[in-house]
Amino acid sequence: MISSWPAERPPPIACSDAATLGDTLRGQEAAIKQLWLLAYREAQVETFADAYLAIAMCFTVAVVMVPLMHKVAPPKSPSPDAH
Repeated sequence: MISSWPAERPPPIACSDAATLGDTLRGQEAAIKQLWLLAYREAQVETFADAYLAIAMCFTVAVVMVPLMHKVAPPKSPSPDAH
């Protein structure tokens, strides 16, 4: 307990919590920081998920276009302008 508080009445709850659990203002600040870090991490996960989805869509389009490509045949004879 807090030694400067009079013994005839108990200290207020905020004071006893601060004595046993730590500073309530800093605890609230730490909780808000943890909540912000959690939200930031989730935002990063969603951003990377969207980026990977876009990459996967580009890859899928490229794979679908492969049958549409055709091999270019080399010319039968060299062109007259060839050296």
